[in-house]
Amino acid sequence: IAYTRANYQAGIIHEVGFSYERYRGFMHDSVLKLIILLGVVLVVVRFGFQLFFRGVLIVPLRNLSRGVRAVNDGDLNTTVPVIMEDEIGYVTRSFNAMVETIRGMIGTISTNSFEIKTVSKDMDQASQHLADIARELTAIVEALRSRIRPQPSA
Repeated sequence: IAYTRANYQAGIIHEVGFSYERYRGFMHDSVLKLIILLGVVLVVVRFGFQLFFRGVLIVPLRNLSRGVRAVNDGDLNTTVPVIMEDEIGYVTRSFNAMVETIRGMIGTISTNSFEIKTVSKDMDQASQHLADIARELTAIVEALRSRIRPQPSA
C-alpha cells in the first residue's frame, strides 16, 4: 500500500509505502476498538431504549388497556394512574374523566329512576283511589235512580 504526495513548487514527489502485513497489523487494533465500541453502542441502544420505552410507553399503555377492560367488564370505579404528562398521559386523563362522567350519569339515571318509581307508585295509588270514588259514585247514582224510578201504576 503506497501513498504519494507531490510538492510542485520544489518539483519533488514523495511516495510512502507500507507492506500489507504492516498496514493490516496497524489497522487491526483500530478496527478492533471500533468494533468493540460499536458492539457496546448496539447493546446500549437495544436494552437502554427498551427500558426507556418500557417506562414511558409500554407500561402506561398496558395500564390504560387494563382500565378499558375493567370498564368494559362493568367496573366504573376504575382509575388509571397518569405516569407522565405527555400524549398518553392526556389520553389517560381523558379516560379517567370519561369514566367519572359515566359514573355520574349512572348515578343521575338511578336517582331519576327511583323518583319515577315513586311518582308511578303515587299515581297508581291515586288512580286506585279515583277508581274507588268512581265505584262509590256509581253505587250512589244507582241507589238514587232506583228511588226516583216511577212506580208502575196498577
